[in-house]
Amino acid sequence: GTVPTGGTNVEEGYTWTQSKEEVEITVPLPDGASKSSVKAVFHTGSLRLAFDEQEGPALDGRLGGQCDVDGCTWSIDGGSVVVTLEKAGEVSWGSLFV
Repeated sequence: GTVPTGGTNVEEGYTWTQSKEEVEITVPLPDGASKSSVKAVFHTGSLRLAFDEQEGPALDGRLGGQCDVDGCTWSIDGGSVVVTLEKAGEVSWGSLFV
């Protein structure tokens, strides 16, 4: 089978891409959200991203692969939050979440 290079989850509103070393997820910022309202929690096998202005998390689940928590970051780019997950190994993930 073909390994996805990324995808779009229309229901959840995010897009993601992957390279050999990292996974990048782009999530739209809710209205009125700022850098201080972003709450990101990284674990080796899971990710949670929430905004103070939004009911419930924007992303929350078990990842399709393992990441190196020390290499995981996020930043705001225009009207989106860009989450970068550094992979624990150079392995292609079959999906973002499982």
